[in-house]
Amino acid sequence: MKLWALKRQAVGLSIFSVVVLSVVGYGLYSVLSKTSCTDGKQNGDEKGPDCGGSCPTTCLIEKPKPPRLLWSRVFTVADGLYDVGALVENINLYTGSSRAQYEFKLYDQNNVLLGKRTGTVLLFPRQKIFVYEPQLVTNTKRATRVEFTIDVPEWERIEGGDAIEMSVLKKSFTFDPYPIVHVSLLNQAIFVESNFEVDVLLERADGTVYAASRTNIEQMRDHEQKDLVFTWPQSIFDAPANIVVLYRRTSR
Repeated sequence: MKLWALKRQAVGLSIFSVVVLSVVGYGLYSVLSKTSCTDGKQNGDEKGPDCGGSCPTTCLIEKPKPPRLLWSRVFTVADGLYDVGALVENINLYTGSSRAQYEFKLYDQNNVLLGKRTGTVLLFPRQKIFVYEPQLVTNTKRATRVEFTIDVPEWERIEGGDAIEMSVLKKSFTFDPYPIVHVSLLNQAIFVESNFEVDVLLERADGTVYAASRTNIEQMRDHEQKDLVFTWPQSIFDAPANIVVLYRRTSR
């Protein structure tokens, strides 16, 4: 066989090999790079394992941190009757819970359990919340402290935790003949605000909260003003150094 014929065969074989390798490589790339939203791996256009890109699940770009307990208190209403409350902060930027589980346990000075109360609460990202349970009855036994725990069984990405556009026009405290707090709220938003709670916390000069009360608002129209009244008919205590008014949505 002539030399020029051998060279032509060699060139043809090389071109054929390149074509075959290109086709096989493209096929392997297509298979390996195809997005799978259920294989536990980050492939295709995913932003994380089985999330982001063309997958329906949004990636949580943070590892959720547990809620931070700022303080918990027991509030004396009357002999053998108490309210309890705790201030909790969710420091996560994007994750929260629609049903965070909490528990209050009430004890006397000898660490004897007098009662407990459990519940669930909506936990928005980047938000402090006041968890409150009223009217715990201990009969003649005197409560001296409360233990509070909160647990999030499942974290989720939650929207709608933006601050409510509400302003406090007036707040005052009187005895008539029992403690009463009057609060005037104005909805400054240009839309209706629905399903939110309003809490008042009474503070001593050192910032310690010694009484609390809550009311729930079903709806406030845009620029509507509401006058709210909070009472403690069975309690007698000193006038507060400060009245703190809190409000937060109770639904998404």
